[in-house]
Amino acid sequence: MQKELCHVSDLLDSRGLREGDSLIFRPLYGRRSKFKLMRTKIDFSTNSPNEVSGCHKSLDSLDREKLHYQLRCVKTMGRNREFKQRFLLTTVEGAPFRHNGNFTNEAFLERGDRVEMGHNELEVESPTKVENSLPIDDSGLKIIESDLPVLICGETGTGKTTLAKSIHKLSRPESNFVHLNLSSFSQTILESELFGHVKGAFTGAHNDKAGAFRDAKGGTLFLDEIDSLPIEIQTKLLIFLDEFKVRPVGASRDYQTECRLVCASGTDLKSLVKRGKMRKDFYYRIASGLSVSLPSMRYNEELVSQICARFGADNRVLISNHLVEFYKTLPWPGNIRQLLGHLKKKMLYAKGQRLEFDSLDELLAVESSDLSELTFSSDERTRTLEDMKYEYVKSMYFKCGQNAAMTARKLAITPRSVKNILDRCS
Repeated sequence: MQKELCHVSDLLDSRGLREGDSLIFRPLYGRRSKFKLMRTKIDFSTNSPNEVSGCHKSLDSLDREKLHYQLRCVKTMGRNREFKQRFLLTTVEGAPFRHNGNFTNEAFLERGDRVEMGHNELEVESPTKVENSLPIDDSGLKIIESDLPVLICGETGTGKTTLAKSIHKLSRPESNFVHLNLSSFSQTILESELFGHVKGAFTGAHNDKAGAFRDAKGGTLFLDEIDSLPIEIQTKLLIFLDEFKVRPVGASRDYQTECRLVCASGTDLKSLVKRGKMRKDFYYRIASGLSVSLPSMRYNEELVSQICARFGADNRVLISNHLVEFYKTLPWPGNIRQLLGHLKKKMLYAKGQRLEFDSLDELLAVESSDLSELTFSSDERTRTLEDMKYEYVKSMYFKCGQNAAMTARKLAITPRSVKNILDRCS
């Protein structure tokens, strides 16, 4: 069974609270406590337990101000018009609470959030279950528990290796995870790396070598850049997929071994089949289990927002809205890896826990404009000249701190023209 999936938004934003998730409560004077989330209302209050309607957690107040906040389970309408349970924190009495650095009287809590109620802190633990971070539906999870192969497709930096490791942790966590990049070896060496060799099989074979398939016995073998695998070795790989047997180079017998095969590619494998670079039966064999397609970040504004939100929650930093909007205008040729690397670099130079537009982002904008033509693929959605003009003006607008006059001077146009382009195209 083949199933094409593109739910990478779930991979990066599966942060909604669920019943049973853990919350960490740190009162001002009392001891830190950890408790599980329930459907029952939870009252955080300076009042006595008899004065509230739900499960009570005592708050401490420096100036004896009355504080009362309530966390309750509510139903909301999802994207597919399905009702979902979410947990809403509201102010009942007293000052508003601080949610991830911003004061508010009402907020839906998500994993990784931090809340300050007066001088008391509430922290929601980040997701730890691997299945909560996989872009795979329930039927795909059943395939992962079997020994069927998995094929992951996506551009460089979209998270193929991370997903392969997550699949391994979910299905065979106690066994070996062997990662082999097939483009790193010549054909002769690659055959030995995969299937092993016996002593004296070729010049330099001074000892027996088990090979990746036998090293990964009972675990997971991740073959990255499967599109670079020679036709001759594809034939030997088919034997393993059918019989779970491998024959080392120079050996006269087969060895029985069993492991989960996960393959990854950054190119269209079907086009390789048409060009005769890949066997048709080999392609359908490795794609017979689960096929996951990871989309690129190129002008994917929703994905950029989700990654920034997740990074901020995991590292306890605030990323300004202006900065996120600027990142949405960039093509990100290195995809998720490039954005995360850039954010980590900004954290090293940041003053405090808030990330704003700075010289690193100016350099990034210049580099992105130089690489934009190189990263435009043939299957990209058709963009008009107006689209490209809007993207360029918008990028410069945020680079100039949303100052229309400064943007106009940079582009040698009038401020009215800047506003007209942004208003018309948006």
